[in-house]
Amino acid sequence: FDDSTSVTPQRTYNAAATIDVRVRAIDPQGLAGTATIRITAGNSAPDLTIDLPLTTTRWSVGDEIDFSASAIDPDDGVLPDSAFSWRLTLEHCPGGCHDHPSGSWDGIRAGSYFAMGHEFPSFLSLRVTARDSGGLETSKTVSVYPNVSTVSLTSDPSGFTVDARGSSVTPFQRSVIRGDRLSVTAPHQALGFFPFEFDGWSDGGAQSHDVIVNADVGLRAAFSVRTVRIPDRVVTEGTTATTPSLPVVLNRVSLRPITVQWALHPGTADAADLTIATGTLTIPAGSISQGIPVSLLVDALDEPTETFTVTLSSPTNALISDALAEVQIVDNDGPTTYTYISRFNVEWSALMKQAATRLGVDVKEMPRMGAGLLRFFAELNPGGVPTLATPPGGDNQYSTTYATAAERDAVVAAATKYGLNGTHLHTVGAQVLTYLVFLSG
Repeated sequence: FDDSTSVTPQRTYNAAATIDVRVRAIDPQGLAGTATIRITAGNSAPDLTIDLPLTTTRWSVGDEIDFSASAIDPDDGVLPDSAFSWRLTLEHCPGGCHDHPSGSWDGIRAGSYFAMGHEFPSFLSLRVTARDSGGLETSKTVSVYPNVSTVSLTSDPSGFTVDARGSSVTPFQRSVIRGDRLSVTAPHQALGFFPFEFDGWSDGGAQSHDVIVNADVGLRAAFSVRTVRIPDRVVTEGTTATTPSLPVVLNRVSLRPITVQWALHPGTADAADLTIATGTLTIPAGSISQGIPVSLLVDALDEPTETFTVTLSSPTNALISDALAEVQIVDNDGPTTYTYISRFNVEWSALMKQAATRLGVDVKEMPRMGAGLLRFFAELNPGGVPTLATPPGGDNQYSTTYATAAERDAVVAAATKYGLNGTHLHTVGAQVLTYLVFLSG
């Protein structure tokens, strides 16, 4: 370190050479530090050109991208493949940019690589360095930008949280490099008081699934509230103790278990007819209904049809749409009787209850009154009545009992004229009567 004590020394080299120049600094306490720099005298750096990829190149995930360069050195001429080295970096720029080293190649002038997926915004930066025989280097960089597609995420209803590279409230958008994989999840969630459940994606995918984004695309997540109800039912006494099941029904299948509390309450049927009980019912995920077991007791009394009620309360993962059901117990003691059990879906049952209220009767009487109405029409038109379609069934049941075979035969005769059986005559009759009540205002 005795060539110079200047802060800015100079020296002229008269022959071509590569020299390591060192400097040492000593502080007042006598502690020293050194640094080294390599200089090349009598040599010029190569002239480097990136031929591929072009700055206009755009890529999608999985695309093969060619790269190549050429270099001419003033002293060495055209540089061989061994003079080149390449470094590939993925620049991820969510705010500021940070590097993801993605590949390196030494000793080749040309090659290729496959574009990888990453969150947008990001781009590929390819740097090539050419070194001549004297050790001088020239480096250049080309940036290659991706094709980008927009994924629009919505929900029905709107305003739900969906996870697509981060959770956001619908509607929102994500920019995705074309060909990349986007993972989406639509969790069950409450909106205010309502326990909404995921129903499905517009593309048919699972609740959590991946989407390969090859173009602008829209994805919609559908949600709805599961409701649970208990329909009116009819059970029959057995000659021994029996345990009929009263169905508790969902409006649609759930992806998660639904629980609800239930209780039996005496009516004209009491503890002499059934075991008054309470409990918790679970409808398993994937099921539409589950039954409440009711223990019917045996008696030898000749009784009319009796009733008790069932109530639902305190549901989880659902709301209750119909919390009260009336259950009829048809007696099997005494003289022979003839019972028809009419079945109605939830919509018809609700309308019938409204019509029954307007008429001032119990809804259980609507099938009997309706069948009587159709029998009356048939008597007024001995020349013939129109054939009626067989009605669809349902969960709600109501019984109509006739004491004599003559009454039963009259029902069957009228039903035959309409192309129905006795049960369907009561079902259609109740529907016709309901329609006429609403028609009359």
